[in-house]
Parts: sequence; C-alpha cells; structure tokens
Amino acid sequence: MYEELSPKGKAKYNQILDAVQVVICRDGIYECNHRAVASEAGVPLGTTTYYFKTLDDMLSAALEKYFNNFIELSHNWFQESLFEDPAENLTEFISWTFADYSRLKSEYELYVAAISRPSLRPLAVNWMQATKDIISQYITNDESKAKALTAVLDAFFLQSLLTGDSNFSKKEYIRPFISKILSD
Repeated sequence: MYEELSPKGKAKYNQILDAVQVVICRDGIYECNHRAVASEAGVPLGTTTYYFKTLDDMLSAALEKYFNNFIELSHNWFQESLFEDPAENLTEFISWTFADYSRLKSEYELYVAAISRPSLRPLAVNWMQATKDIISQYITNDESKAKALTAVLDAFFLQSLLTGDSNFSKKEYIRPFISKILSD
C-alpha cells in the first residue's frame, strides 16, 4: 500500500506511525488504538482507519518501520565505529542503543507484543535474525556466539525496561558478559 501512496499520503502515513511511537512510549501498547493515535497525530479517526484497517495492521507497520530504522542505524553505527576490539565494539553499541531510551521502549513494546499477536511474530522473528546477522557481520562470524550475544542483548534491554535498573546500560556491567561469550 505504501508504495502506491502519493507524497502527501506517504507523509500522512508516516505521521500516523510517528504518533504510534509516541502513544506506545507514553501510554504503553495496550493504550494504543486508532482513537489515541488519531488524537496524537492530530488527524481525524477516519484517517487512521483509512491507512490501517485494523490495529494489528497499524502495529505491524510501526514494527516494520522500527525494524527498518534499527537495521539502518545499526549498520551506520558499526560502519562508523572506531573500536577494534569486538567486545568493546558491541559494548559501545549496546550503550549507544540505551541512549535513545524512548525508541528502545517503543521497539520492545512491539517486539514483546508479538508473543500474543501472531500478526507481529514474523517481524519480531526477522528482527531477532537481523540482530544476529549484524552481530555476525561486525562482531563474530561464529554462529553460536552470535546467537548467544543476540540473546544477551535482548536480556539487557528487556530487564532494564522491566526493572528500571540502570546497571544494564553501564559499560562496566555489560562488557564482562560480552567478553566471556566472545572468549569461550
């Protein structure tokens, strides 16, 4: 659908998806609905339902947008990083990811929602795979280590979001875990 939209339609579509992020970050995914998003975007309710027939359509589009943004930002970050040590490189990446806490929170709200929303599952699984692929490309080409590091990243992000514990974002906390996996 997106490709068929006029430039004005694409702008409206993206305006709605930006509002989804704001609503999820501020109120949580369970408060995200067409009405809340329309209000946040400053558009009539009918505009959100025109672009997204169901809530799952809207959430899927938002997750896909976050996913594509994550891939682009991650590749850009690693291509510009100056750290030769893989453990330091990944530690810095995790710390950088934590720096945009509102984006991280919105992304993980949608990521975890895939557990109970089957329409989101393929995108969430793709996200996991893409994270592993990025780690394989920039940190280690050992498949099992890349999988373990992907799981550790998810654990750090989820536990920090759930508990509010800032230790998960501290480099001195992160690095030993990363170093241990890479050295085994």
